[in-house]
Amino acid sequence: MHGARLEKPGNLVLFRADGGPQIGMGHVVRCLALACALDLPAVFLSRPDGATETMVCRAGFEYLALEESVSWSLLAEKLQPAVLVVDTYRISGEELAAIKMKVPVVVVIDDLNDHHLPAHILINGNITAPGLGYPPDKVLLLGPEYVLLRHCFRGLSAPAVPATARKILVTAGGGDPGGATPRILAQLTGLDLHLRVALGPQFKTRAELETWIGNISSTRGQTVVELLDNPDMAELMVWADLALSTGGSTLYELCAAGTPALAVAVAGNQVASAAALGELGCIAYLGRLNGAGGEQGTMGLSFPDLRQAVQALAADPVRRAVMSRRGQSLVDGRGAERCAAVIKTMMK
Repeated sequence: MHGARLEKPGNLVLFRADGGPQIGMGHVVRCLALACALDLPAVFLSRPDGATETMVCRAGFEYLALEESVSWSLLAEKLQPAVLVVDTYRISGEELAAIKMKVPVVVVIDDLNDHHLPAHILINGNITAPGLGYPPDKVLLLGPEYVLLRHCFRGLSAPAVPATARKILVTAGGGDPGGATPRILAQLTGLDLHLRVALGPQFKTRAELETWIGNISSTRGQTVVELLDNPDMAELMVWADLALSTGGSTLYELCAAGTPALAVAVAGNQVASAAALGELGCIAYLGRLNGAGGEQGTMGLSFPDLRQAVQALAADPVRRAVMSRRGQSLVDGRGAERCAAVIKTMMK
């Protein structure tokens, strides 16, 4: 364990969340959104990861690297937090039940309701959350009204909708463990598009993308490609006429920004929420990409299908305007603020 001062203010909030190349940065990002909304002293207890440490420290919070040999629950008892926020699949219901007896307020951030979650407050900001059957033995903050987004996604103005979408954001979240981004870009080569590719802190294929861009420089025609390291995502979404995104919390950010989006799933836990957002017309859900494992009972989505979908939506301003309006109606970006208010009320 390193980076610890082990200060124990009476209103300390302890976050237990991990980030990394395989799990991405979604858990850490949404915990940071909640930490900022709470505006209280906070410590992040995470498995060692340089990108996570950098992100937490830049946000002004303390980071403790949790080594495998260290008991997180014993450390939590030592820190004596007023609030414990858990956003990790590494902790069992039995561990939560034990720590709940010792911490005044335990908050669990969940996505699936696939195991017992003893807590005082449970947050699930996914659109599918109200239908997951959580038992009413705790305060339940469910649905997009409570989705944890960063402050920069609050109150964004409705974007202009051009007749033809040319400025395209391509994002695979904090990382791209499945390596979908190079294959996606290859399908857009030759189209009259300006592509900005967001490379998150866990992105490992920048060199591959740079090589690919160099190799197709003579054949990409009017396609402009920019690679952006750790960009301001709210600013980038406002810039874009259209986004092409993998599933996950990025879809809710796009809704808050009013950015029309084509979404693909690259993991099984992304399918339900992306499909539900698609049914509401907030995004266009294309399915699960071949090469990322097909959905059960289907062939999955091929990359040529994706090219055709981009061309069709880029040429359809009416559909993009509807997506923009419905997305911002569903997600106002104030979920973290609402969750923080409930937590602070329970702390009194």
